[in-house]
Parts: sequence; C-alpha cells; structure tokens
Amino acid sequence: MLLATMDFLMKPMTIPQPAMPHENWCPYPYHYAMITPNLEVRPCCRYDSHSDPTRLQIQSMSQISTVLQEDLFTNLRTSLKNGTIVKGCSTCFREEQSGILSLRQKTIYEKTLPTTLEPVLTSMEIGVGRTCNLKCRTCNSQYSTKWDADEKQLGWGNTHFHREIDANLEAFPRDLFASLTEVKITGGEPFLNKSLDVFIQNFVDSGYSNNCTLEIFTNCTLFPKDSTLKNFSRFKASRISLSIDGLEEKNNYIRHPSEWSIVNKNIENWRQWQKQSSNHAVWLAHTICIFNIADSFKFLNWADTFWGKQSKVVFQILHGPSYLSVYKLPNKIKNSIYKKLHLELDGKHSHLKIDKHQRNIEKIFSLLKHNDTDDDQGFKDEFLYHTQALDQLRGEDYSNVFPELAAWIEQC
Repeated sequence: MLLATMDFLMKPMTIPQPAMPHENWCPYPYHYAMITPNLEVRPCCRYDSHSDPTRLQIQSMSQISTVLQEDLFTNLRTSLKNGTIVKGCSTCFREEQSGILSLRQKTIYEKTLPTTLEPVLTSMEIGVGRTCNLKCRTCNSQYSTKWDADEKQLGWGNTHFHREIDANLEAFPRDLFASLTEVKITGGEPFLNKSLDVFIQNFVDSGYSNNCTLEIFTNCTLFPKDSTLKNFSRFKASRISLSIDGLEEKNNYIRHPSEWSIVNKNIENWRQWQKQSSNHAVWLAHTICIFNIADSFKFLNWADTFWGKQSKVVFQILHGPSYLSVYKLPNKIKNSIYKKLHLELDGKHSHLKIDKHQRNIEKIFSLLKHNDTDDDQGFKDEFLYHTQALDQLRGEDYSNVFPELAAWIEQC
C-alpha cells in the first residue's frame, strides 16, 4: 500500500517553467507591494522585514504609488540579480530547500506576475487594519486588536502594535487603478473596516475594475451586505478566501473565540454566492501548524464532501509564531504524523489521491520529511509555556481538544 502512495507522490507535476530574466529571479520586487496593517511596505507577504534594516514605512495610503522606487525594492532587485543571499527572503529559501513549492516558484510557474524588468505595480496586498473580532493562536497583536489585552496580561508581544491604525482606503491613489490586475485584501478582518466599501466603489467607478481580480481574506464570522456583494461582481473575477484552520471545536480553539455554528452558516452563504456567477470563487485558506497538520487530510476530505468538485483548498505553511511551526516539531513526532497520514492516504482517504490535491499532499509530506529538530525538551518547554499560558487565560485546554498531539508531546 505504501508503494501506491509513493507512486502518486512521485508523479511529476505538469507546471510550465517560463524563461526568467536571471537565475534568482523573483517578480515580487518588480511588480508587487504588500501594505501591512501598521502601514509598513514589504515586497510580499512572506518577506521577513525584521531581518532587513532597509524597512519602508509610509504614513498614508496616498504614498504607495512610488514605493517600487524606494531603497527597499531597488536594493532587493540588485541583490537578487547579483546572486546575493537575502535574509528577508528566507521563508521561500527554506521552503524550496524542504522540497516545498515556495511562493516565488508558484508565482513564476503560474505566471501570475509579469516577468519584465521594468518596475510597474500590477498587484497589491493591503492589510486594511488591525481591527479584528478574533485572536487566533497563529496570530498576534500586529494583525488583531483582540490580542492586545492577552499580550498585555501575559507580558508578551510588542506594544508598538497596540494602537489603532487602519488603512484609510479612501486615500488610495486612483491613478493606480489603471495598472492593477490583482488586489488582495487582508486584515485584521476586512469586513470590519469602514473604508473597504468606499475603496471598492471607487475602483468600480474608475472603470478599471473589470481588468482586476479582487481577493478578500475573511475569518468567516461575518457576511457582507448586499451592496458590497453586488460590487464584487463588477471585477474581472472576485475570490473570497475563507480562513478556516480546523473543523468544529478545533477551529474554535485555534481561531478563538469563533463559533463553528456561525462559521458553518457563513460557509453556506458563501457557497450560495459562488453559484451566482462564473466569476465568483470561494477558496479555503488553511494554515498548517502544529495543531492541525495531523488532520490535514481530514480537512481535505471535508472540503471535497461539502463543496464537491468546486472545492479549492490552499495549504499555507505557518512560520511564526515559531513555537507553532511544524518546522519546530521534534523528528519523532514528525515521523509519527508522517506514518499516520500515509496510512490514511492508503486507506480511508485514498480517494484524495487525485491531481487536484497533489500539491497540498506533497507539501505536507515534504514538510514532515524536513528532519532538522532534535531538541525535544527545548521544543516541549517552549510550546507548553505559550500554549498553557493562553489556555489558562482563555479557559481552554489544548489536551482536551487535541489529545493525539498532547500524547505525542508528552513523550518528548
């Protein structure tokens, strides 16, 4: 049975590899900008700005038209062209070394950004602010106001983020609408941002929305009003990515204090919305961390059962906080999960061995085969310190929600 699984995993992926301007080419510093909730600008969502002294901070959304000409972007383009190691790009390098298709590779293969050397802003990710109604275990106060009180009480975090900064999308430069072909909206929770509707209306009124794909990430605890939904249909394509990291009580724990009954109701609302137009799409953004990796195929199975052929799941690998990253798991726990998932793929979840799921499945097994963690006690101490402190504060107990994980950790 194991051979059948391995044959599936070894099946070559038919992904075209276009010609690139140079060996270390990455299209992001030429054509993309990410605006964080505190108005810091990065080349992409994976870029580690903490390791780069050339950080770029703007004071208003009105300043973004010229960010590609700032030192952060020009230095990065030069470094990549010269083959210089860029610490800020460590996330992609790490995934590529693990045999995981990185964001850089995926973007090149799927041709979602131009391969031209002239810096032109064609795609953006906008974190509309910290305002959020959840305090997910995989998040912090940089992206959620709900985390502020917990971090303060526990003495964690960076008080730099404990201030109200919401991207005023009304100040977004209208001259950019003409060049943008993709806009991704994140948060906080975007549907709690008061200026989001104004931004979308301004884009529609510009006459260029039909040239652009709009993607919005939501925690699925809210459903927008009809006028907002109507404007989504004015874009070339509109995609809603539902951030769901588990099922039922596991989702409630990871994405505290969400309630599965409400999330499930909104999932159905989005499913009905998707049926209304061919340019509507709903994706499931599932962040892989220590808590849920052992249930990753169970989640794929649920998505197929609930959504059918239209299901689209994107596994995103968590890198921080580090104590929840699968990279931190001791090798013996990784091996236990690896064996468990192989048995499932050859048994009750064998129907998942189809092309649609191949990339996600390869990503999981590549991650688990990356054996570089031998400090069992160090991992256990760090994980339990943070997890149990939050459990006590929030009246939860991870061992009741994830008994299998608790048993593995107890053996460390």
